[in-house]
Amino acid sequence: MELLPQFADAPENRFAPVGRARRENDDGDTIACLSGFILNMAERTVTLSTPYNSSKKYPLGQKFYGTQTFTDADDFREVMRNMIQTYMPTAPMQAVAEKISRVALHF
Repeated sequence: MELLPQFADAPENRFAPVGRARRENDDGDTIACLSGFILNMAERTVTLSTPYNSSKKYPLGQKFYGTQTFTDADDFREVMRNMIQTYMPTAPMQAVAEKISRVALHF
């Protein structure tokens, strides 16, 4: 585990110019370091995200492929399956979709 303080005067501060720190002509950096699903259990949403160079189109340094809502465990499983089929149309992802369908989910 490493502590990375996120304020302007922090030692070793190397912020990428994204989000509120982004200026009009700053392009090309991102603070995102993972691709995958962001789950918000309180709002019951699933978002697929990946790092992307910041620009006017992607000011947060992330590309969001889609966000869907779910109501229960069965609906969550279906949302995940649909998002994988829609946004990850490769043969290996079929195996992931099949594994998701076998996972026991409890809400």
